[in-house]
Amino acid sequence: KVVASYTSDGIAMGSSQGDVSLTFPTSTPQHGAWTYVGDNQYAITLLSVGYDIATAESSGLVKINLLVKVKKNGDQLSGMAKVQIFDTDGNPVDNFSFPLEGTRIKPEPFN
Repeated sequence: KVVASYTSDGIAMGSSQGDVSLTFPTSTPQHGAWTYVGDNQYAITLLSVGYDIATAESSGLVKINLLVKVKKNGDQLSGMAKVQIFDTDGNPVDNFSFPLEGTRIKPEPFN
């Protein structure tokens, strides 16, 4: 599961289940940017720092590229994610892709 926020000026932030773990990989929340690419589609790039929770030593970077399409109602999106993992020298060590779907969080009345 992931919770993400996108600001009107192109900033993207996210946090995912598994960001903090007692085993590798542990990573910081994701930070990045988004841009409109046309036809209700958005390109998003997020970065996260991988680290060893016991020593706080860096294990590299995680880069997540998303291409999502927002449905006409504006409340749902779907798309693809491509994840790349880099070691501390910037060398790629793993990559994978997966489809994604999301629903907008709406404010609820305070009762």
